[in-house]
Amino acid sequence: MKYVLYSIKNQFIFFQPSLLFFLTLSFTLGIILKGTHYFILGSLTLVPLALLLYFFSYRRLYLLLFVLFYTIGAIRYYSVIEKQKQFFSGMHNKKITMHAYVTDAITTNAYPFCTRLQVRATKIIPHDEKPYTINDFFYIYTNDKRCNIGDSILLQNVSCKKPTNDSFLLYLIKENVKSAIFCFKSAIKKQGYSVWSASTFLPMIRNNLFKTLSKKMDRKTFVLFATIFLGNKAAVKNEVVSQQDLFAKWGIMHYLARSGLHVLILVLLWSWVLSFFSLAHATRWFLLTALVLLYGLLSWSSISFIRALFMFLCYQSCIVIKLPIQSLHLLSLVALLLLAYNPVHVFYLDFQLSFGLTFLIAWLAILRSKRRILGIS
Repeated sequence: MKYVLYSIKNQFIFFQPSLLFFLTLSFTLGIILKGTHYFILGSLTLVPLALLLYFFSYRRLYLLLFVLFYTIGAIRYYSVIEKQKQFFSGMHNKKITMHAYVTDAITTNAYPFCTRLQVRATKIIPHDEKPYTINDFFYIYTNDKRCNIGDSILLQNVSCKKPTNDSFLLYLIKENVKSAIFCFKSAIKKQGYSVWSASTFLPMIRNNLFKTLSKKMDRKTFVLFATIFLGNKAAVKNEVVSQQDLFAKWGIMHYLARSGLHVLILVLLWSWVLSFFSLAHATRWFLLTALVLLYGLLSWSSISFIRALFMFLCYQSCIVIKLPIQSLHLLSLVALLLLAYNPVHVFYLDFQLSFGLTFLIAWLAILRSKRRILGIS
């Protein structure tokens, strides 16, 4: 027992995470307690404890920063939720006309709404009310297969219904979407012109690439390529389901989910290819970064992919400006930025597993490195 306690003590002595790690933890805790309706109870427990430690600690500034980030996390979550609720309070069950343009289109075999359009609305006209401009994304579930990315459309007599449960509301916020609208083909009118913008140009290229590859490749090969390499599982969902049993039989089901490991494999492959060319270090760095960014822009992202991509960019930036690389510090920075942008991610399993496991791996790597330096087996 004494040896176990001594071992645990050493683990914490060797593991000395950065201040940013604890600030990210405080920010996340504020979001979780606010989202689970335990914010007041948690604050009544944590804030007095922090204040008590403040008067008996030399690092008083750290404690104030922890309380500050805890509060900011709760406020950020509250502001995002309230903004979504305010939209539905003014739009719930009202018949509206919406001007929008298509930014993404996915065809599925679901009946009767076989197409999911992601549109960016520019104007909403409620019946018997003044129109107002808007710049938000919406999901349109429809049986209309005519719409392509960049098409300007007019949705007539549609309604934005408030979700009946909070889980779907959180899902919409997670997807950065205001509302999901279900309508038939008759409610959608194409305006006859296309909208060119940053939100349509890259998706258009990505979608054209996807269609071209689907025609050139064998279907089974393309299904795996689209799922693992491009990250577009929704477009080939039915074919993937038919192959899941084979992957489950061999215990490699997780290979069907694109993760940060795929980014690492591509980085290693491209680094290996570039090593055959006599290039300056700066040129090689630029080409490698450009290739990774291009791959990210031309594929469908996920939380684990975004984490790996941002980590890679942070590593590359540290190399250029000659800063020491601390994996736990960079991972904390990426997690903090993602949660500041969209705090709802913390309640979803993909974020929890991706960052939780990566934090554990980073901690074990630091622990092993320090034990090796100190000569401890």
